[in-house]
Amino acid sequence: METAVITPNPTDTPVTNRASLKKIESQLLSLARKASLLWQQMAALMIQVEEDGLWQGEAKSFTAWLKATAEKVDLPESMLWRYLKAGRTYNALRESTDPELAAMPPLGEAPCKAAPESLELLDKISQVAPPEEAAELAKTTLAGESDREALRETWQDYKTALPAAEAELADTAPPEALAAGKALAGAMLQALRRSRGAFVAAGEPCHQWTLYSHVAVAACRFDAVCVELATPEQARPGLHGVRLAVEVSALSAAWPEVAACTDSLWLAVPAVLNQQAQALAPEWVGVLVYDARRDPASRLQVARPAGPLSRQADRRGELALELLRRLL
Repeated sequence: METAVITPNPTDTPVTNRASLKKIESQLLSLARKASLLWQQMAALMIQVEEDGLWQGEAKSFTAWLKATAEKVDLPESMLWRYLKAGRTYNALRESTDPELAAMPPLGEAPCKAAPESLELLDKISQVAPPEEAAELAKTTLAGESDREALRETWQDYKTALPAAEAELADTAPPEALAAGKALAGAMLQALRRSRGAFVAAGEPCHQWTLYSHVAVAACRFDAVCVELATPEQARPGLHGVRLAVEVSALSAAWPEVAACTDSLWLAVPAVLNQQAQALAPEWVGVLVYDARRDPASRLQVARPAGPLSRQADRRGELALELLRRLL
């Protein structure tokens, strides 16, 4: 008995495969979309329960309802609170005067590339950063261009920005002026990070570069130290100290003492203090001017380059050792 050999129709197989592949791709896309929307949809539902008071009659408070719900869905209560806070932050961004943020789809209707933890950090930063800086950071965060590590770094910049600002302003200025001064200092520090040392290298970003904020060695205090890492052409790292000033009172300093720790010294000020900074700081102190009206990439400009330092001592090794300790 002969066995029948079925020869597949060459025109049927590609069609069948293509249909199966499209179906699988559609399912994968659906699953991926659900995964990316999961926390947002949960947040939207919890916000609805809270705002419409749907928990009333079922629990003593919204907090009690959320706790009971966490047990029902077998998720940590802290996770639901994080989703809820992230959802509130997203909704607040949609009420922004910035047209791009205001045009975002309602919460849960489209994937958001930012994780709840990122939105939580973004909310903290938005409370202390200048509005234009906060709006730009929100856009990059929602687009997935600012990771959590970068957001944590930004939060630390604003959280601890210019400790001297309190000493400069506390005696005479109201709390809102102090907050504005620290926010401005944080924005200036962020501009320094974005510059990647271009102010040191005649407008070209340094390839081997890093920035440390709030560094102190004995009497030498810096709001930032920009480091050019050692290369075959440059045997030792370049240390460039930066002091930030938001008030005229901060323009005067013991510059020769501070210069003992660095290869160049810079004073960063808002545009309104440019002339006073150049008049009061020694001519070998470089002056950087911050202007929030400029494009983010060019908000920090060199108003006067740094010159050869007038040192009373050489303590660069002490500063390098302090920075090394931070890495360990």
